[in-house]
Amino acid sequence: MKGYERAFAIRGKIYWVILSALLLTGLFHVQPALSAPPAPKTYRVADIYPSTHPIYLGSIKWWIEEMDARTKGLFKAQWFGNATLAAGPDIAKSVIDGTVHIGNCLYASPMVPLQDVVALPKAFEDNQLVAASKAFARMVKSGLINDRYEQLGIKVLFGYTTTNYQIFTTKKPVLTLHDLKGLKIRTAGTTLPKTIASLGGVPVNMAMGEATDALQKGVVDGIALGVPSIKPYPFYDLIKCANIGFSLGGFPIIYGMNKAAWEALPADIRSIMDQVNEAAPVHAAEYYLGVVKGDLQEFQGKKMRVDILTAAEKKQVAAQVAPIWREWAASLEAKGIAGRRIVEDFKSGLRQNGVAIQ
Repeated sequence: MKGYERAFAIRGKIYWVILSALLLTGLFHVQPALSAPPAPKTYRVADIYPSTHPIYLGSIKWWIEEMDARTKGLFKAQWFGNATLAAGPDIAKSVIDGTVHIGNCLYASPMVPLQDVVALPKAFEDNQLVAASKAFARMVKSGLINDRYEQLGIKVLFGYTTTNYQIFTTKKPVLTLHDLKGLKIRTAGTTLPKTIASLGGVPVNMAMGEATDALQKGVVDGIALGVPSIKPYPFYDLIKCANIGFSLGGFPIIYGMNKAAWEALPADIRSIMDQVNEAAPVHAAEYYLGVVKGDLQEFQGKKMRVDILTAAEKKQVAAQVAPIWREWAASLEAKGIAGRRIVEDFKSGLRQNGVAIQ
């Protein structure tokens, strides 16, 4: 073999050695295809809301579409609203036993009472919803709330809070805190009735299905609801006055997945899901705020009177409802649940996101 031929052959061998080394070390890397999740390939999502509800539109609908797009169709989820797959109080249990893969865990509060910390009054104003949702999202992804869901066999996907319950009335406008005194207000749950009572109102707990008749007949003078929740109900046209400065607490929106189903997903799909989960609370909160803005404009367009408390009266409301925070925490502590710690965690998270709270 001539000298130049021998040199060429040696050089070729060197190139192959270098190329092999690069491939082995990962410096010359070919992006692998995403792994398809194991069967079933379509994951069922159980929810209580209709397809027109802003909670569906701004959160889980967006989440499903993002997962489909980012995984290039390898992760598919089918949403079932209006409690089609399971009644509201049974959705979390259905996620636990695998009857459904993903569910809205709003009604899981009896099993996870700490999540109701967002229902405490005067934690934040409606225009601080993004900050409040960031604080709550961190709590449901790590810490006491997440720990409890893990024990139940649910992988928390994401969580956020809605805007606050405010005061809506059929006849008498509530311009000041004093105007609420003696008014019969439709409420639900345990914290909201105590909040209304502490402010001088008369709480009347009843099912939402009874509210329209009660408002028409004067059984109640008004209702405590979030701004986006008024329009979907038949009593919308009965409401003539609103005060959106009371900020009587939100409620927790948490979507969770059967833990075994989540663990069975390929690592690359889980990684994409983590990214979507991280973005979901802010997207949902911003969407919700957009709905609030549009609804308030519509309220005024239909000649509904919309008022807001003065800064001084907001401080007075906060002072009067402060004992409810302590009572709520103490009631959990009596059951061996860390109520005081979760309150401090929530307040700390709010402060970290720019919300001033005592």
